Amino acid sequence: MGSGGQAGTGTAAGGTGGTSVGGGFAGEGGCPPGELHEPDGSCLAAGIPPEMCGEGFEPDGNAGCNAILPADDCTDAMMAIPGETACREVAPCGSGTWGNIPVDATTEHVDQSYSGGGSNGSAATPWTTIAQAINAAQNGAIVAVAAGSYAENLDITKPVRLWGRCPVDVHIVSADDQVPTVLFQQGSSGSELRDIGVRSGPVGLGVSGATGVLADRVWIYEATVHGIEVVPVLGPASLTLTRSLLDRNQGAGMVVAASPAIVEETVIRDSLFRAGDDRSGRGIVVQHDPDTRERAELTLRRSLLDANRFEGLTVLGSNTTVESSVIRRTLVRDTDQAVGYGINAVDDFESLSGLRSVLVVRTSVIDSNRQAGIAVSGAFATIEHTVIRDTAANAAAESLGGRGVVAQADTITGEPAEVTIRSSVVSGNQAAGVFVGGATVTVLATIVRDTLPTSVQACLLYTSPSPRDCVSNRVCRLLLEKGGGGGGGGG
Repeated sequence: MGSGGQAGTGTAAGGTGGTSVGGGFAGEGGCPPGELHEPDGSCLAAGIPPEMCGEGFEPDGNAGCNAILPADDCTDAMMAIPGETACREVAPCGSGTWGNIPVDATTEHVDQSYSGGGSNGSAATPWTTIAQAINAAQNGAIVAVAAGSYAENLDITKPVRLWGRCPVDVHIVSADDQVPTVLFQQGSSGSELRDIGVRSGPVGLGVSGATGVLADRVWIYEATVHGIEVVPVLGPASLTLTRSLLDRNQGAGMVVAASPAIVEETVIRDSLFRAGDDRSGRGIVVQHDPDTRERAELTLRRSLLDANRFEGLTVLGSNTTVESSVIRRTLVRDTDQAVGYGINAVDDFESLSGLRSVLVVRTSVIDSNRQAGIAVSGAFATIEHTVIRDTAANAAAESLGGRGVVAQADTITGEPAEVTIRSSVVSGNQAAGVFVGGATVTVLATIVRDTLPTSVQACLLYTSPSPRDCVSNRVCRLLLEKGGGGGGGGG
């Protein structure tokens, strides 16, 4: 751990467990202070090497990385992923009735505005509902959808490629609040959903009993339970979600249960609280099946989870890898102003499944969340080339501060957490950069700096050591020394 001579706590320990800190010792393997002696004999400086900033990120000049994103938030139907400096539409609309849809001889056309009669799915005499076109389509055919708001619930049981002109012009709007707006189920494996907006319904997009489903450049918004569900209720399910926007969905932006999913170049933001569900508003939930013990598997790449509620990313007894992504500004729970974690990896909130989550976070930024940037309870976690910064306290647990990384035993099973933090930066958090309680934590070539006291901790106004010092007192004293304040003797 390289301190760089900066004020603040590095780690705080409580309960059982321990912390192993590597790097930063003068003379170790001939390396200078602040560098880790590698097995190959080389010396590794603490922090993130510039070349290890992820795609869409840039070095910050202080051993960390910043995401390249627009300075201002994107407005309705607009998005930007790491690496983009301006907000943009989810997908361009192109020109003409069918825009950029790659129509061919097997394409079934849909245009709500057509009133000429004699519909047969051709461009000249298109169907007027999407369901008609799907029923007529050959397996694997494109269903091309012209601009319009289509009040339908699609239960898809064959492989089709449903392709809209663009998400801002083509909206599938739920006509039945009891079923998903779009459901790919048994028989529809290999289907695609592209360049379409999906609005309302309890679930915007459901995948169950279908594998190899692709959703690309879709805008899913205002669902009342979950934006997307990938669940094996009707049989094995899997989804790849790319270049998409999930916006203002209640409950959770996306739920992946006992199934594999890949999310790439996608924005999930502003998930909303749902009455009666005190854990609602989360960005993504990755969870096991408590009956079958089947784990979910999620890979999240070059994506942005922004301003969701309760937890940006929740991992329950499952496996998740986060790469080159930003998870930021998670809001507290509406009912009691609690939580607000960036990432929470646990066994389960309510059962004794004994399935320990496995979390890997690489080349990412976890920024401006509440209470914990990354919380690991009874789980395995590896954090590499990642910045965890500016975590703040919440009103419900202000004394706990806003800890950068929390590693602790599972509160139900008692299993200890096992965490490795390597070549990362933990900066500007409150109360503790890394908190360890009932866990084994290894910290290698990592900078922990500028940790702040919580506002409820009294800062003793002295600059010399005192027997009364606890961790928070020492932090306060160091901050006062850094700022030139303080006075009086300790005693």
